[in-house]
Amino acid sequence: MFYNGVELYNIEELLRDEEREGFLMSRVPGKVRNLLNENARQTAFDGPGCEIRFNIKGESVSITLSRVPTDGKTLDTGLCEVYFGSFQGVYSLSPRIIEDEPVKIKISKAENIKLMKEIAREKKLSFDPELIRVFLPYDWPSCLLNIEGDCSPPEKGQAPGKKFLAYGSSITHGSTSLRPSGIFTRQLADRLGYDLINLGFAGSAHLDKELADYIADRKDWEFAVLELGINVIEIWNVEEFRNNVEYFITKIAEKNPGKLLFCIDIFTCARDFEGDEKVRVFRQVVRDKVKELNRSEIVYISGRELLTTANGLTADLLHPSAVGMKEIANKLYEIITGKLSS
Repeated sequence: MFYNGVELYNIEELLRDEEREGFLMSRVPGKVRNLLNENARQTAFDGPGCEIRFNIKGESVSITLSRVPTDGKTLDTGLCEVYFGSFQGVYSLSPRIIEDEPVKIKISKAENIKLMKEIAREKKLSFDPELIRVFLPYDWPSCLLNIEGDCSPPEKGQAPGKKFLAYGSSITHGSTSLRPSGIFTRQLADRLGYDLINLGFAGSAHLDKELADYIADRKDWEFAVLELGINVIEIWNVEEFRNNVEYFITKIAEKNPGKLLFCIDIFTCARDFEGDEKVRVFRQVVRDKVKELNRSEIVYISGRELLTTANGLTADLLHPSAVGMKEIANKLYEIITGKLSS
């Protein structure tokens, strides 16, 4: 969506926050968000894959953000990154800590923009270096307080023309990726040269039918990556999971004939080291459903085969570490490029 001279990328709705005198940013429209499970209604306001994009028309532009108080549920600060197209901003600019109190990020034009543009053309980088990209903290809602300076939204050709959509748990959302650009979906998008629509819902990827309908009706993605299972293994039995997996995959596939769907089961986690039977069965449900649908465009991928390294997990033995995020991105890249080329 567009607001005050910028594009709010991967954001579908602004809600006025009177207390902070700014706007909360939702990744799905209110008519969808209000039908989701209770936790997903909150995580819809988190910022994975969300960017403020603009061209600087004057000397500089300032973006003022604040972090919505966390109530102890996560860190009380978030990390924001600034990119000039595909180039990370310099050390003094990026990353920036976003706190409860307003933080103003002043971004000036790059002095070496001509050379950056030449390099981008020569190396076929996905984004125009003149396009400023402010990556919002992924793990909690931020409030957009102010935009100052002469700026304009992205122009045609400054960003990739193709997008892919990712749905899943906190792992797709980005938890423990250390920084917004470290999420495996972001790394994958960069390698593919695609733009990213991130619909990860930390702790709340309950395969909501309303979200399946929403994804199915969107026509702005070329393929989708669906991570299924970890957020419901504690609350659903196998039959409940099977029924919801069937609806989620089938609905999206039927509304998007010919588009590739990559269906990932549960990534390597503590349950595997404990010999848990339920995690094995949940994985089998995803595998069997893809086989049953028998469509060449629906691809099953084992989460255990994407995350294999011993230090690929954090200390909770659930979320991937930075090493694990990179491994997942690299292995998905090989699988997806193989399918896209064929």
